[in-house]
Amino acid sequence: GRFHPFRHAGRVSLLPQDSRLPLHGQVAELLHYYGRLQGIAEAELPGAVERVLDWVHLRDRRDSPIRTLSHGMARRVTIAQAFLGEPELILLDEPLSGLDPREVSHLRESIRQRRGHQTIIVSSHVLSEIEAICDAVAFIEAGRLVRQDKVEVITRRGHSITYRLQPGAVPLAELERIQPGARWELTTEGTSLTVQFESDTMTIPAFNAQVLAILLRAGIGIVEVRCGSDLESEYLASTRGKP
Repeated sequence: GRFHPFRHAGRVSLLPQDSRLPLHGQVAELLHYYGRLQGIAEAELPGAVERVLDWVHLRDRRDSPIRTLSHGMARRVTIAQAFLGEPELILLDEPLSGLDPREVSHLRESIRQRRGHQTIIVSSHVLSEIEAICDAVAFIEAGRLVRQDKVEVITRRGHSITYRLQPGAVPLAELERIQPGARWELTTEGTSLTVQFESDTMTIPAFNAQVLAILLRAGIGIVEVRCGSDLESEYLASTRGKP
């Protein structure tokens, strides 16, 4: 049914991409105010505020005026408010933009650890960020849903392997005997070999053991082995030619 802000207080929270904080007041004071809006009981507010300040590494700035915060610190305050009171559904729009690499790494891992406890929906143009955080993804182009599935399925991590090689005579015929039905693609210059396969009996390590042995016997230098594709490549392939 229709969302009602009072009936659903505390269950849903939002972090807009371009959120701005009021410059008056202090960090903890502002979070207390947001906590009241979320419907957190007055007795529980101090503990809830301290927990989110710890989470975003801002405990030492709890009494700082908002106007003295750097852009990254202010962004972390807005992230903290989205998690106040442990809401069931959290909507995050470009949550990690403007943060330094250390905080990006910390918050990315912290969000991953909340799997199974909350539903977190992340909107981002940085697809590597989605790939690192999310279990499932939806591609939306011009307001239309183009593709939706688990990240593991879309990136084909369990069914596609790419080998980056030094130039040489790759023994394709021998490789094709490893797994009947597998589809092999070798670039013209012979430096990239991709295989796609479906198998319930052969694991990727077992498959690699045979492939690498054949390549090494043939004297092919192996530069890199990578499982699956990436979300950026899959997004571009899914939306190519779309208006």
